[in-house]
Amino acid sequence: MNLVYLGSGQFGIPSLEAIERSSHRIQLMVSQPASPAGRGRRPHPTPVAEWAARRNMPLIETPCCNAPPVIEHVAAAGGDLIVVIAFGQRIGRTLIDLPPKGIINVHASLLPKYRGAAPINWAIINGETRTGVSIITVCDHIDAGDVLAERATDIAPRETAGELHDRLAELAAPLLVETLDRIADGTATYTEQDHSRATAAPSSTSPPGCSISVFPPRPSSGGSAACGTGRVRAAPSTRSRPAAPFRWPLPPPRSSSRSTPRRGRPARSTATCASCAARARSR
Repeated sequence: MNLVYLGSGQFGIPSLEAIERSSHRIQLMVSQPASPAGRGRRPHPTPVAEWAARRNMPLIETPCCNAPPVIEHVAAAGGDLIVVIAFGQRIGRTLIDLPPKGIINVHASLLPKYRGAAPINWAIINGETRTGVSIITVCDHIDAGDVLAERATDIAPRETAGELHDRLAELAAPLLVETLDRIADGTATYTEQDHSRATAAPSSTSPPGCSISVFPPRPSSGGSAACGTGRVRAAPSTRSRPAAPFRWPLPPPRSSSRSTPRRGRPARSTATCASCAARARSR
């Protein structure tokens, strides 16, 4: 099949590489525009845009995929199907109805659980022991489309969100190609989600009304954060405490009025504030 790919994040790179090795072909890629990053705040393209540039793939960088000029380019690409992975934009009905074989999305949870922008983070926050990836159709409601395929995996006891993100990205790649093959030959099955079991995974860092207390990690150990819904596992730290701030240029040395200390005893400053000096004179 000829495909149009909508994506921005690193999560979709293994799937792009799997598509590249398959019989399917990407005709056009759409990604978020470059955003300021780093100390110099220079515009930095998304991982998907960098991937496309290395392969000279046709690419549109846009803040709104529903703009009429973008839709015209997508239509002109002649894609049979649109694939959406970690895109970061809401997709409108005009774009949903455009390709003849529909539009599908790779989502990093076992739907209907954890619909939203941060399913991996919330699986870790809530102490889940099992998660996975789902391939669904895109509809008007967020992550509420029919399920074409799912693949589950266990979450290790001390696995971080970053580690789980990378594993799920690799897990999704072969599943996506298998799903594309079934759509192409007409054997794909579409299963409606049980919407009564749906839970949300918004992009906020903590649940409403919940304050998270972060405890500093010991050397070479994982940190943790406790909140009302579970524990957040952090990556191991190599330092027991943060380094003191460093300022440059260094300030000039202060003149000291301290007397020479006797051996074993600290020096005592003779400097006093105005009120202490006044009390001393009144004695």
